[in-house]
Amino acid sequence: MHTKSSNFIRSLATAISLVTMLVGVVGPMPVLASHTPNPTSVTIAGDLQSELGCSGDWQPDCANTHLTYDASDDVWQGTFSVPAGSWQYKAALNDNWNESYGLNGNNIPLTLGADTSVKFYYDHKSHWITDNQNSVIAVAPGSFQSELGCPGDWDPSCLRSWLQDPDGDGIYTFETTALPAGSYEGKVALNEGWDVNYGQGGVQGGANIAFTVPVNNAKVTFRYDSTSHVLTISAGHTHDNNVEWDGLRHDSRDLLYRTPGGAVPSGTPVTVRFRTFHNDVTGVRLRVYDINANAQHFVPMTIATPDVSCYQAGLETSTCDFWQATLNEALPNNLWYRFIVTDGTKTAYYADNTAALDGGLGSPSDNVVDNSYALMFYDPTFSAPVWAKGASIYQIFPDRFRDGRADNNPKTNDIRYDDPVLKLPWGTLPEGYCTNYSDGDTNCPWRFDTTPPDYSPTKESPRGRDYFGGDLKGVDQNLDYLKTLGVNTLYFNPIFDSGSNHGYDTQDYYKIDPYFGTQKDFDNLIKHANQLGIRIVLDGVFNHMSSDSPIFDRLLPELELVLAVLAQIQQPTMVGLVLIQSRSLTKLCLRFNNIF
Repeated sequence: MHTKSSNFIRSLATAISLVTMLVGVVGPMPVLASHTPNPTSVTIAGDLQSELGCSGDWQPDCANTHLTYDASDDVWQGTFSVPAGSWQYKAALNDNWNESYGLNGNNIPLTLGADTSVKFYYDHKSHWITDNQNSVIAVAPGSFQSELGCPGDWDPSCLRSWLQDPDGDGIYTFETTALPAGSYEGKVALNEGWDVNYGQGGVQGGANIAFTVPVNNAKVTFRYDSTSHVLTISAGHTHDNNVEWDGLRHDSRDLLYRTPGGAVPSGTPVTVRFRTFHNDVTGVRLRVYDINANAQHFVPMTIATPDVSCYQAGLETSTCDFWQATLNEALPNNLWYRFIVTDGTKTAYYADNTAALDGGLGSPSDNVVDNSYALMFYDPTFSAPVWAKGASIYQIFPDRFRDGRADNNPKTNDIRYDDPVLKLPWGTLPEGYCTNYSDGDTNCPWRFDTTPPDYSPTKESPRGRDYFGGDLKGVDQNLDYLKTLGVNTLYFNPIFDSGSNHGYDTQDYYKIDPYFGTQKDFDNLIKHANQLGIRIVLDGVFNHMSSDSPIFDRLLPELELVLAVLAQIQQPTMVGLVLIQSRSLTKLCLRFNNIF
């Protein structure tokens, strides 16, 4: 639907951050990409470098403070004797500032009360840079380490099972998917040795902690609380206040997830299913919006089938739970549903993945996205016309079929909202034909506009303003041709008077669009189609209309009041949903239903 202003609002938010170091050196923001190439060098760069043999401070290319890559640990590390004092540093990669890391982007402080031998560590997989004075160096030694690439098992100095705390909250974690299915044991050891280690229950020197990996390459998470010294090892998926998005799935077109599929007669139970990783979440609910009740309600789902195949390529090493609930409406109704998934304190949402609300797969989100799935319960007494079952239907976009008469053709600059008509020669590619091409961003320039709209300044897009002159007379002249194709039913896109070439922004339901012809043209089309045994079906749209419609204008004061109230209670609505309830539009709907 078009409004009198067809411009879309586009906003651009720009955040600029400057990190200013001591002695006037400005370092770059840290690169946080997880897949940057492995560095050729890592430098401890800061105001301590001149104390460690460099010619100055904040020198990313000073070899005296280079770390050494340890292939056994897969970690860069180095030990330096640092004088007492307060220092700051970062890790600079490849002898320059193009890629550097610190503490949440800032310099890392290091305060020493005496001259100290300090060991620095940098892990390029996580981009964590730290030292053994600021952080606990916690390693999880155990019977599994050789599977990670360590020289052997129970090695507290192998950093391939290093637990890290990049956010500095005192919780150190390590995750791996490298372990084969089997039973293992582990514990936590500090400072790369056995002098201080903790086992079950956080007891120093305590018993080993046993765990089982259910399938090859299942995710195993080690979590060490540096305050309580408790190490938790969870294998597979678990209740950990984290909803794993990769396990979430619903497909409204797949009978595995919705049975029966499609629209159903009222009184028919519909089973809706939702998938999660096995034992990953604590609850799933359906949020259901009921059109008849004009209200929402929530339906708890229960696990129908636990610990089974996820039925998805790429998830063969995991198992899943399938949750389900049943929806049923005794009377004809439309329901709109989406999912709310919780794991303890964490909540995620899952809804249709397009604003078109056309069903199929959805997508998860951290915040509510109200792209609900449609579920229609229709009147079971309704029966489609017998002729429709065997109909051969030909759909016609009236402006694009055939120009049967020139005296009703649009003219460029005819009045149309604030975006005048564009008349194009027959055979020209329509405006915006390439907007969704894979190379549309670079190879779809505006052809007919030197001042394109601000919502798409460089890529041509459809605006509903380009006309070619097709009309009802052109269809009438080609009925015999359509008959030879075996067509016995014509389905027309809207032919009522409208403000756009597609006709979905109706201005007057009582009038044929002048660009498509006259009432007489339409009557002749019906007469000639009947003679050939061809039926006519019209597309009528009544849940929205043109802002230039007299009906819209008549209801506008009332509508503005309704929208103002809705804005106050923060309940968004569609103009069409308000208008469809008006008495005037209901009369028009009834009149249309009785045309033929």
